[in-house]
Amino acid sequence: MERITFEQEGFHGIYHPAVKAFDQRKIVIVLGGSEGNENIPRNVGKMFAEQGISALGLCYWNVPGLPDNLIRVPLEPFEKAISWIKRQGYKRIKYGSAIWNLITQQQLNLAYMYTRPLENFDEATAFKVENIQGDILFICALEDLMWPSRQSADYMVKRLEKNNWPHRVKTIVYDKASHILVPLNPSKLNMFKVERKYPQECQNNRQEAFAKTIEWLSEW
Repeated sequence: MERITFEQEGFHGIYHPAVKAFDQRKIVIVLGGSEGNENIPRNVGKMFAEQGISALGLCYWNVPGLPDNLIRVPLEPFEKAISWIKRQGYKRIKYGSAIWNLITQQQLNLAYMYTRPLENFDEATAFKVENIQGDILFICALEDLMWPSRQSADYMVKRLEKNNWPHRVKTIVYDKASHILVPLNPSKLNMFKVERKYPQECQNNRQEAFAKTIEWLSEW
């Protein structure tokens, strides 16, 4: 394991060369999540190396040389990391869509991970929402990039209708809102483009969503 600092190469990474790599040209990039530490880059990268695949674990915030919070994360370290990998002789770099989305969209987007599972969805494994004995209120955002909340809500409504569900169901959708739809304003909201572009509208919609929830509960 070799730790690479921002001061050395312009990115913060942990390099795990596979001792017995089954393909010396191949390497994977391992990213952590919103926890912002070396846990996933270090431990998951090690797991890949132990299985014969070299790995470079990347930290993109909360490390020396990079932002202390998940706000205005620079994209240059990703490009420098890929350049560094190529200089090591690797020809086949496997980096997930999360990195590509971060670079091209300048925002965190993980909703893509649900696309394939939903396309091959087995109805037998679905949560039986029709067994719920009470009214249901769905609140979702078109710009929810952490999971497909709008599509999921639509699916559940159709499932309820198909089963002649006798209770009340309502869906409220916001176009100017992100993953968080409660009246909180954590700094991490800035990792979503819609929050940066329409901060006041997003904040207003979070407040309204909570107010509508209270209204819904008062009528129940």
